Amino acid sequence: MYAFSPTVKKMGEYYPALYSLIICLQFIAFVGVWYMKRWGQELFVFSFFAKSIVQVLMNDFSAASLTFILSLLFILVLVFFYRRMDRNL
Repeated sequence: MYAFSPTVKKMGEYYPALYSLIICLQFIAFVGVWYMKRWGQELFVFSFFAKSIVQVLMNDFSAASLTFILSLLFILVLVFFYRRMDRNL
């Protein structure tokens, strides 16, 4: 919903599409984590940093936001379970 709001459309021509792609990658990563696959965790970390970089470039970044803090906590929890995750697709 956030990707289609009027404020996001004013930020740039490609920002809504790029932001939507990153959100889709995070959803796919959650599916991978749900099935305990390493690619899910790696994709989530990649999409987290990609989202942060895009938000910094568009002056929309806030380190105090709830999603940023929850994502960092989620990554820290996943670090402990990385060895138990399956390498195969």
